[in-house]
Amino acid sequence: MSLQKITESDIRKLRLPGKLRILSLDVVLGALAGASAAFIIFEVKTGIVYWLILPVVVFIVYTMDHMIDGLKLKNEAFTLRHYYHYLNSRPLGIILVLLIAIAFISALIFLQKEIILFGIIGGLIISMYLAIIEFFKRKRNNFLFKELIIAIIYTYGIWGCPIFLTGFRLNTAQAFLLVSFIILAWINLLVISIKRTL
Repeated sequence: MSLQKITESDIRKLRLPGKLRILSLDVVLGALAGASAAFIIFEVKTGIVYWLILPVVVFIVYTMDHMIDGLKLKNEAFTLRHYYHYLNSRPLGIILVLLIAIAFISALIFLQKEIILFGIIGGLIISMYLAIIEFFKRKRNNFLFKELIIAIIYTYGIWGCPIFLTGFRLNTAQAFLLVSFIILAWINLLVISIKRTL
C-alpha cells in the first residue's frame, strides 16, 4: 500500500489499533518503557509529572513531523500516516498547541532545574532533528547516517534525563548499555527504512 495513492476510504477502513499506530501511540509507549529502563539502569528517580510530560512531548514531536510531511504531500500522500495527518491537520494542530502549552507550564512549575535544562537542550535538538530530516529527504543515499543521527537524538530524549540527574557520572556498564541502546535504535530505524523501500 506504500506505493499507492491513499484515499479517504482507506482512512475510514482503519480500526482503532490502526489509528492508534498512525498517531504514534505505540512509539509513545515504547518511549515510556525505554525511559523506565534508563531510570533503573542509572539508579535515579523523578516525580510523577515527568512521566506525564514525557509521553506528551514524544507525541508532539512525532505528530509535528508527520503533519509537516502530510501537509507537503497533501493528496499525493502514499502512506496512511501522512494522509491521515493531512486530513486531520486542523484538529491535530489545535491539540498540539494545547499540549505544548500544558507541557511547558507544567515543566516550569513542577520539574527540577536539571530536567528543565535537559528539556531546553532537547528542544534545540528537536529543531535540529526536523532540519536533519528535511535535509536528508533530498539525499536519500545517506539514509545510514540519517538513521544514526535520529537514533542518537531519540536516545537523548529517552535516556538523557536520568543521565542529567546522575551529573553525567556513568560507570562502564551504564555506558555500555547506553551505546547498546543507540545501536538497537539505529537497527530498528534501518529495518523500518528498508521495509518502506521494498
